[in-house]
Amino acid sequence: MSKQPDGIVNIHGRAYETVALRVKKFREAHPDWTLVSEILHRDESCVVMIATIKDVEGRVIANGHAEEYRSASSINKTSALENRDRKSTRLNSSHLKLSRMPSSA
Repeated sequence: MSKQPDGIVNIHGRAYETVALRVKKFREAHPDWTLVSEILHRDESCVVMIATIKDVEGRVIANGHAEEYRSASSINKTSALENRDRKSTRLNSSHLKLSRMPSSA
């Protein structure tokens, strides 16, 4: 098995960039822009979040929404909020085309 580059994980046989790598690429490409996550709804069964990217002048460039149900999987029972924060951030990085995969992936 070949080693994946840093920031690349294999999930079900496909290579994916981690959110940490996507955020790093975002910061390198747009050092003066902001990426803000906000909880829109959170209760014992569901978490809904939005991640917003703004340029240096405060204009909204992209939004990414994500929803997670705690009953959807065993990891969501304790980590639904973290999973949704990562997903909303990942959606935003996709809007900016920061989630390109290595050609060997």
